Amino acid sequence: MDALLSMRGLCVRRRGAQVLRGLDLDLAAGEVAVLLGANGAGKTTLLLTLLGRMRVRAGTIRLEGLDPLGSRREERAYLERIGYVPDRSDVPGWMTLGELWRYLAPRYPRWETSIALEIAQRF
Repeated sequence: MDALLSMRGLCVRRRGAQVLRGLDLDLAAGEVAVLLGANGAGKTTLLLTLLGRMRVRAGTIRLEGLDPLGSRREERAYLERIGYVPDRSDVPGWMTLGELWRYLAPRYPRWETSIALEIAQRF
């Protein structure tokens, strides 16, 4: 199987506790995975780790061969290939829309403020 997403020996700690221990996972293009588990099982930790928002203690992640833990260029190319919609807003309540855009724009090389403004006006 040619893995689109591959994780090997992934270990992540959250709030002082080891949440992911030696996780191995391969997903091929077109496959669908469902994360099931009790609260605290590591589902959100896994997703936040894939987004680069949790630090990996050990192991590797590859998405289309890209290493998000590697160079800045690879991290950027990696992040361009994934998306995440949280079940609750993770934007600080004090942030205005303009502040959010100023925060996001440098992280997305193809950011278009005109498109963001058009979408915001629709909503």
